Amino acid sequence: MPRRHRGNVARLGWLAAAVWGLSQAVGGAEPPAADGGTGDRDSPPQADGARELPGVELDTATGDEADDSTAGETGSATISEEQRRALEFEGHLARARRAQRERRWREAERAYQAALDLQPMDAEALRGRAHARHGKAKRGTCPRAAVEDLWLLQVYDPRGLWLSERANVLAWSEACGDEYATERLRLAEELGALPAGQRGRPKTVAALAAELRFAQARSAKSPEQRQVHLQKARSNIEAYLTECSEAKREVSIERLHLAAEIFRGAGALARAQSIYEQLIARTPGDARAVKALAELQIQLRVRELEATQAGRPTPEAEAAYNRAVEALAQGRLEQARSDLGLAINASPWFPQAYYRSGQVHARSGEFTEAIEAFTTAIEMNPYDYAAYMGLGLLYYKRFRGTQDSLAVEHLSAALRLRPDLHDLHYYLGDLYARVGQREAAREHFQAFIDQSPLDDPQLRAARDALRDLERDPATAVPSLPPPPPAELRRLPPALQQLINEAYVAAEFGDLERAREVLERAREQYSNEPAVFNALADVDYAQGRYEDANRNWAQSLGLDGDQMVVHERLGLADGESDRAEAHLERAAELGSATARFNLAVRRWDRFDIFAASRELDAYLRQAGPYDLNWDRAQRFRERIDEVLFRLYTVSGSLLALGLGLVLWRVYRRMRGASLAQFLRDEPKSFPDVARILSLIRHEILKHNTAFLGDVAHALEVEASDADARAVMLARRLFGDDDDPRSGGRRGGRGAAPRGIYGRFLGYVAELEKVGRSHGVNLNLYRKDPTFRSMIRAFDSVAGRVDALRSSFDLKPSERLELAKLLDRAGDVLGRRAFEQLTGTIMSLCVVDVTPRLFVQVLRQVAAEEQFQALEIAPLRVRGKGASIRVFQTDLEDILANVLRNSLHSAALYAPPPIAIAVDLVNEVDDITGHTTLAIRIKDQSSEQLTNEMLRGRYVERGMGITADLLSRYDASIAVEPEPHWAKAVVLRFFVVEATTGAAA
Repeated sequence: MPRRHRGNVARLGWLAAAVWGLSQAVGGAEPPAADGGTGDRDSPPQADGARELPGVELDTATGDEADDSTAGETGSATISEEQRRALEFEGHLARARRAQRERRWREAERAYQAALDLQPMDAEALRGRAHARHGKAKRGTCPRAAVEDLWLLQVYDPRGLWLSERANVLAWSEACGDEYATERLRLAEELGALPAGQRGRPKTVAALAAELRFAQARSAKSPEQRQVHLQKARSNIEAYLTECSEAKREVSIERLHLAAEIFRGAGALARAQSIYEQLIARTPGDARAVKALAELQIQLRVRELEATQAGRPTPEAEAAYNRAVEALAQGRLEQARSDLGLAINASPWFPQAYYRSGQVHARSGEFTEAIEAFTTAIEMNPYDYAAYMGLGLLYYKRFRGTQDSLAVEHLSAALRLRPDLHDLHYYLGDLYARVGQREAAREHFQAFIDQSPLDDPQLRAARDALRDLERDPATAVPSLPPPPPAELRRLPPALQQLINEAYVAAEFGDLERAREVLERAREQYSNEPAVFNALADVDYAQGRYEDANRNWAQSLGLDGDQMVVHERLGLADGESDRAEAHLERAAELGSATARFNLAVRRWDRFDIFAASRELDAYLRQAGPYDLNWDRAQRFRERIDEVLFRLYTVSGSLLALGLGLVLWRVYRRMRGASLAQFLRDEPKSFPDVARILSLIRHEILKHNTAFLGDVAHALEVEASDADARAVMLARRLFGDDDDPRSGGRRGGRGAAPRGIYGRFLGYVAELEKVGRSHGVNLNLYRKDPTFRSMIRAFDSVAGRVDALRSSFDLKPSERLELAKLLDRAGDVLGRRAFEQLTGTIMSLCVVDVTPRLFVQVLRQVAAEEQFQALEIAPLRVRGKGASIRVFQTDLEDILANVLRNSLHSAALYAPPPIAIAVDLVNEVDDITGHTTLAIRIKDQSSEQLTNEMLRGRYVERGMGITADLLSRYDASIAVEPEPHWAKAVVLRFFVVEATTGAAA
C-alpha cells in the first residue's frame, strides 16, 4: 500500500469500528457473523441484493417478514436501526451491481459510495467502487482513485478479495508513471515469488518485476546502488525465463531485449551475448540487437585483454606510440596510422594508442573506424576525458541531429572529468537546446558565458541562444572529482584501496571524508604523484583552487612529464609566466588544448607572429573533432586578416625596394595553386566544385559576357555606348568611387561591391576551404586561372572612372578603353569560363570502367578481415559510361557494397568467393534518359531485401552508402540474377556528351 495512504486507512478503520460499536450498543443486536455480516466476499451478490439481517427472519416463499406473533417468538418485534442500515446497505449494493453490469459507471460509483458511507470498511463495496472508477476513467490516463480503492483491500480483506485484485493493481497503476513505482515493484516481486498459476498471479509478473527493478537501477545515484538493483533484476528475469522454458511459452522480443540489457548491466556478458544472438536469429532485421551485440563484443574483447595483459605497454609499443604522436602533431596521418598499428600489435591493452587511432581515423573521414577506436579506448580506460570528448564531438559534428543523445552522454562525461574545459558547456548547451531540454541548455550556456573572456568568438552566439530560451536556469550542481584513473592498476594495492575509498566517498558527496582518506594516503605514500593528483581533484571540486594548484605542483615535482597536470596548471594559473611555462611543457608532451591556448596568449600579448606559429602547429596537430577546432578556424581568419593589414601597411610605408621585393617574393612562393590542392586533397572536391560553379554561373556567365558588347559599342560610336558603359561600371563595381579601396581581402574602408566584390568573396571561400584541410591556397599568384581573372578585373577597375564618363573621352582614349574591355571579356567571358568548366567536370564526372572495380576490390580484399579468404578473380562485363558523382564518393559506395558482399559470401557461400559486375546502359522509353546500372552479383544465400537496405539494416556501411547515393539522385536495389544468388544494383544517370559542359 502507498505510504501516504496508511494514515487514511487507519482513520477509516477506527471510524468503522466506532460505527459498528455504536450500532451494537444502540440496537442491542447479536454480534455479526465471522464474515462481517456480508456473506461470502468472493461470490457475487444475490440478484436482488438481499442478505440475511441479524434479528430478522425472511419468509423464503414471499420474502416478507414474519407476523408479529412469530417475530415475538424469534426476535425483536420491530427492525432495529442496525437492521435498517444493513438493509439500506444491501439495497445500495444491488443498485451498484445493476448499474455496473449496464456499464453506467458514474451511477455505480455513487451507489457504491452510498454503501461505503454506511459501512466504510466493506471490502466488496470498495472493490466495486474501484472497478466503477476504472470504468469511467479515460483510456491512457491514470485511474488514481480506482487504484487507491484496491490498495485499501490489502488492509480490509488481505486474505480475500485482495488476493484476486493484485493483478489489477499492477495493470491499472501502469498508466500512472512513477507515482506508484516503489509499490508496484514491491507487489510485482511479491507475486513473482509465488508458484506459477496461483490465484491473482499474472503469468508475466516476474518479467514486470525485472523491468521495474531495472528502471530503479537506471535512476540509482551511486554505482553500488545500481549494482544491487541490477542483481535483483537479474534474479527476476532469470525466474521469468525459467518459467517460460518450463511452460514451453515463447518469450516476446521486447522481453528478450530487456533480459539482454539486464544481464549486460549486471556484468553477465556471456549470457547477454547469448540472448542477443537469439534475438538476431529470430528477427534478422533487428538493428538494435545487431548494434548492441557489436558493442558487447567490444566489451568482451576488452575484458579478455584485461585478463591477459593490463598495465604498462612494452618498450617497443611506447616507442611506436611516441613516434605516432610526433607524426600526428605534424599532420603526417599515414605515418601516425602505421606507428599506432605497431604499438597496438605490440601491446593490445593500450588505451592511449586507441584514442590516437580514433583521431587519425576521424581526420581521415573513416568515421565508423573512429567510433570503434574511441569506444575501445573508453572501454579500456573509462576515465579518459580526451576519448569521451573526441567521440562526443564526432557525434555532434558529423552526425548532427541524429546522434544527439550519444553526443550529450560523452561530452557530459568529458566535462565531469575535466570541469576546467569550459568550452564543453557551449556544445552541451546547443545539444540540450536541440533536444528541447531548455533548463539544462540554459545552465550550460550560462556557465559558458560566466567563464569565457569578453573577446571569445562564441560568446555572442551563446548569449543569443540564452535569450531564446524561456525558463530560468537551475542551480548548478558542483562537479565532483573524477573517478580514479586507470594508471592506479600499477600502484601498490594498499594505496589503490585508499584512493578508491576516497573516490567512493566523493561520489556520495562526502568530500571531507575523501580528504581525510587521501591525507592518510599521503602520509604513507608521499612519493606517489597519484595521491597529490587525487587531492587536487578534491580541492578543485570544493572550489579550493590554490590548494589544488599546490597539490598538482607537488605531483609534478615527483613526475615532471604529466601532460594533463601541466595543462590543468597552465589553464588554472591565469596569465602568469608560470602558467605559460606549464602550457609550453604540456604542448611539448602532446596537448592540443595547451597549444591552442598558447596561441591565444601570444595573441593577447600582441605577438602576432608567435600566435600564428602556435596556431599553425595546432592546426597540424588537431582535427575537425577537437574541442577548439572551430574557434581555431575563426582565429586563423582573424590572424590572417590582421597579418594582411600589417603587411599592406608595412609595404606602403617601406620606401626601400628591397623590402617590397622580398614581400612580393614571399607572397608568390607561399601557398599552393588550386590544381595542387585538388590533387592532394580529393575530399575537398564537393566544396570546391560548388564554389567554382557559383563563380562560373553568377560571375562569368551572366555578368561578364557583355564586356565585349560594350567594347564594340564604344568602338563603333553607338548611340547608347556611353549609357551602356555606365551600366557596366555600376554592375561590376557598384557605386564606389574606387572599387579597390577596400582591398581584395577587406582592407581599410568598405569592401569592394558589385560583381567584383562578390567574386572576391568566392575567392575567400576557396581559401577558407583550403585552410580547413591544412592547405594555404595562393589563388592570386600561383593559380593561372584565377590570376588571369583577377588581373582582368583589376585592369577594368583601374579604368572605372573612364568607363563612367566615357562621353568625355577623346576618340583615341575611347578606342583604348574598348580594347581593354574586349581583352577582359575574352579572359572572363570565354577562356576563364571554359577553364572553370573543365575543372568542374573533372571533379564531379567520373568515367566508370572495369579497371575501377578491380582497383576497389583489391583495396577491400587487402583489409585484415578478408586476407584469409580465397577470392576468385573479379569478372566485369559491359562498357560503362560517364556519371555525375565525385570520385571519392563513388569509390566509397563501391567499396561498401563490395565489402558487404565479401562479408556475406564469407559466411554463407562456399569458397572460392566469386563476385562479378555487369555494367548495363538502360534507356527509359518515355523520357529517353540513360542510366548506368552497376550490377554487383554474389553467391551468398544471406537474405537481403530492398526494405532492409532502406531501413539501414546492413551495418557494414550500407547506411552511409544510401546517404551518398541520395546526393546524386542515384538508387540501390536488390534484384534476382540468373545463376547467382542475387545482385545489388546501383543506378546512376549517365552524363550525355551534349551536356558535358554543364555543371
